[in-house]
Amino acid sequence: MSEKAKRDFAEAATGAVADETEELVEQAEKTKKGKKGGDQDNETQAQKLLKIALERYRFGRDEVGKPFAVPLEGSGVVRYFDKGQGELLNELAREFYRAHGKPPATNSLNEARGVLAGIAMEVDPEPVALRVGRESGPSRGIVIDLGDADERAVIVRPGSWEIVDKSPILFRRTKATMPFPEPRKGGTFDGIGELLNVSQRDLDLLLAYVVVSFIPEIQHAVLYINGEQGTGKSDLTKMLVTLMDPTSVPLRKKPRDDKDWSSAANASWVVPLENMSKIPEWLSDDLCRAVSGDGVIERQLYTNDDIAIRAFKRVIVLNGIEVLGIRPDLADRMFMVTLAPIPPEERRSEAAIAEDFSALRGSVFGAILDCLGNVLEVMESGRHITKKAPRLADFAHALRAVDLVWGDTKTLQRFWNLQRQQARGIAEGDSLTVVLKMIVASHKGHWRGTPDQLLTEVQDTATRFGKSSGIPQSPHSLGHALTRLSPPLREAGWSVTRPRSNGVRYVDLRAPEEAPKEEEGKDRP
Repeated sequence: MSEKAKRDFAEAATGAVADETEELVEQAEKTKKGKKGGDQDNETQAQKLLKIALERYRFGRDEVGKPFAVPLEGSGVVRYFDKGQGELLNELAREFYRAHGKPPATNSLNEARGVLAGIAMEVDPEPVALRVGRESGPSRGIVIDLGDADERAVIVRPGSWEIVDKSPILFRRTKATMPFPEPRKGGTFDGIGELLNVSQRDLDLLLAYVVVSFIPEIQHAVLYINGEQGTGKSDLTKMLVTLMDPTSVPLRKKPRDDKDWSSAANASWVVPLENMSKIPEWLSDDLCRAVSGDGVIERQLYTNDDIAIRAFKRVIVLNGIEVLGIRPDLADRMFMVTLAPIPPEERRSEAAIAEDFSALRGSVFGAILDCLGNVLEVMESGRHITKKAPRLADFAHALRAVDLVWGDTKTLQRFWNLQRQQARGIAEGDSLTVVLKMIVASHKGHWRGTPDQLLTEVQDTATRFGKSSGIPQSPHSLGHALTRLSPPLREAGWSVTRPRSNGVRYVDLRAPEEAPKEEEGKDRP
């Protein structure tokens, strides 16, 4: 080999080594950067999941502190991501698989969930509605979650309603949430009465109840559907619940305890309970709280200081053959519709009723929305306010607004009369009330005296007529019993007062006057 060839070979070899060395240095630098997180290909699964989440969602927490995510585009339905529900984690796992062709590890999902929960807790709590809510701003329209796959909503404002692709307020959904039918403009209630085993005036009241159920901020009376076997209680309950809040479980058994009740009430806006032959004291209290929207704070399981908050306002529908043990505070928030037996020749199969009802739902839902818009218009004017109202004043005023919209119904009057009948039944079934009636009757309809004097007469009368069971044995227990019985007694027409004169407390009892007769409601065309 010539000297020139040797020099050329040496230069070429040196250059090749230099190039190879440069490549090795570049690769080492990339590896070094990747270990520091600078290279996308070397991001952990948790980091990739976080990137997907932050690109697609905003994060917040609801009024009881539960973190959620809501899509940045096209939806107002939140995704909770705690371990019990995991809607967000399911969506993140799906998007990760689409992007990378493999599912993320469970540990990576949990790491991402922890970071996102921390981000959610940095913001102030926001209201999250279940099925119905109010939009903010001057219009204050009622927003209804349609429950469909496109996550659309209906906004009802005074005199009008419209379907929107994205709700202006946040909603949550549960496994029980089912979609409404497509509402029909200019819909009617025609045909629905033929499917329900009720009188015309009770039909008017029940349809008004359905319309009013979409007003989220008021306290709604508990509806109790009563009747013997074979009167169609279950069919009526299912249809009413489906009109107000379509659910996969339109009939639910009586809860066994507070935890069972909380699960039922958290699942849907309308809570239907079937075969309620007896209402225990704890459930009576829970039903009252669900009407008023009061909450309960309790310690979480397996913790010393962490708490759980249960707070919700619900529409409640019960049914049963005969309800026993209704406490006066619940009776004050309840009305009862009694169904008549259905003659054998008029009975229809459940399948036939369900088919006819399904065909009517779109038209009836449109009629409900039309009426609700007109009710909001009346309520905006203030014409619905009545001088006399029961305990649930806002509910009564809303019924009055429905009457003004329809023009020829007396749903508020029917509600009052049913409550009076119910109060009489509760009062008359109480042993102390029976004894008090005997005492007042013996005094020509009016008795007045001290608590000690009343206790003596009550015990003497109860012993004489064999009514001693459940009779108070002290002035204090008698006073407590009178406080408990006063609302249903007054609703039944009694006057129950405890005036004070010259430092002495008296009890004043007057028998009820003859109850006013109820006018028959006209049939609405």
